[in-house]
Amino acid sequence: MSVGGQGLFAQIPKIHESGLTLTLFAEDPDIVTPIGLTVGGNDRVYVIESHTHARPSDYVGPEGD
Repeated sequence: MSVGGQGLFAQIPKIHESGLTLTLFAEDPDIVTPIGLTVGGNDRVYVIESHTHARPSDYVGPEGD
């Protein structure tokens, strides 16, 4: 997994609690610039993205948040 497109690699998370599982359900390009995340009462995950903060001149994402 590349972090920030700079060749940095994140470690695969480890589960230290029995009975828990970890499942990847979304990644770049589905989630590009997350700045916040929460899980609702209906077990849905809500992510806030910022496409306008510190936007590089060659950014090809949405024009607004």
